[in-house]
Parts: sequence; C-alpha cells; structure tokens
Amino acid sequence: MAYKKKTREDYQKEVQDLTDKMEAQLASHFVSQESIKEHLDFMSRFHRYSTRNMLLIEEQFQGARAVGSYAYWEKQGVQVQKGEKGIKIFVPSPVTFIKRDTDWVAWKDATKTEQKRAQEGALPTRKAMYYKIGHVFEYTQTDAREKGLEVSELFASYHRNGSIREAESFRRALNGIAETQDVTLLEQPLNELGTAKGVLLSRAERDRTESAELGHRKCHRPDP
Repeated sequence: MAYKKKTREDYQKEVQDLTDKMEAQLASHFVSQESIKEHLDFMSRFHRYSTRNMLLIEEQFQGARAVGSYAYWEKQGVQVQKGEKGIKIFVPSPVTFIKRDTDWVAWKDATKTEQKRAQEGALPTRKAMYYKIGHVFEYTQTDAREKGLEVSELFASYHRNGSIREAESFRRALNGIAETQDVTLLEQPLNELGTAKGVLLSRAERDRTESAELGHRKCHRPDP
C-alpha cells in the first residue's frame, strides 16, 4: 500500500484533534478534589513536560510512569516493542522568517542570497514558535523491564526518590491550573491569617494545600 503524504489540512486537523483531547482531559480534572489530587500526582512524575503535554500523555496512556522519545530509549540501550503506538505530544518548532519586500517568507523558502543577506543583517528577520506533533513511548512499551532496567535508573537525572526535583517547573504547572479557575496563587498572604502573625509551610505542604483549595473552589463554585 502506497504511503499518502499528509496535506497541510491533514496536519491542521490532527493538531486540532489533539488540542480538543487536551482540553477535555483538563476539564475532567475539575470534577472533584480527588481528581485534582490525582492529576497533580501525575504531574509530579512528568514535570519536564509542559502542562498541555502532561495532559496529552495522561489522556492517551492512563497510569504512565515515565516516557521518552524513540531516540531517547535507543540511547539508553532500550528498544521500543514492535507494534507499539506512540503517545502524541506537541513539539516546539521555531521558524525564522525573512522580510521580502512587503512579505515575510520562512527561512527554508528563502533564496540562498536572501539567507546570506539576512545573516549579514541586511534583511530583517523575525522568529515565531509553531508546534508539530511528535511521539513518545511509555516505559512498559519498551523492553527495559526484560533487560532489568528500572524507571529510577533510566530517569535518575529527573527523579529523586519519587520526589519532584524541578520544583519550579511543578510550581508553574500548578499556576497554570489555578489560572483555569480564575485564581492567583500568592507567595505571601495579603492579610494576617486570623490571630497568627504568619505561617510557615514546606514547599510540599504548600503545594498540597493549594491543590486542595483549588478542588474545594471548583466543587463549591456554581457554574456560570
């Protein structure tokens, strides 16, 4: 069977379908406090990924523990099992444009002369971020277990005893969830907490408290 090259419209539909899945997955987390906590626990395992890619991974592979691209697994000496279907995610794809008269053309579509003049600063350029669809594979989709390789060993640089290593990345993701609820998370309270002069919480305690409050707000906030 001959391979049919995807058209621009095919790619646009695929991106839109993936976006719809992401939005549906996000909405599913605000059913209860418990669902939000489950999602935050999932996020703690995938803090290297953007919030929307976390949602896509979760939607396509419930219970995922660790994922990597085909090239990543190969680099670890691990092979993706034959017939396994990749998990779709959005991959950043920056594009440089060169000014041609009154139009902007992508670098790859510019002439060699235009590219040379742009490098020399003789032609204006600008950059734009686009996203293409890439694929990652979950740990259980590989032969890592058969080779005796555990997740903690393969992803040692990203995890430490099951805790969040990149706390700021997790914090940014938590803020992303808050924004969907029209909530701003503050580093410091605007007023005193009752009769207390202050409160000291560890980062983990603070994040757990805030995630619970987000769930509480959703459960008791009437729909518009």
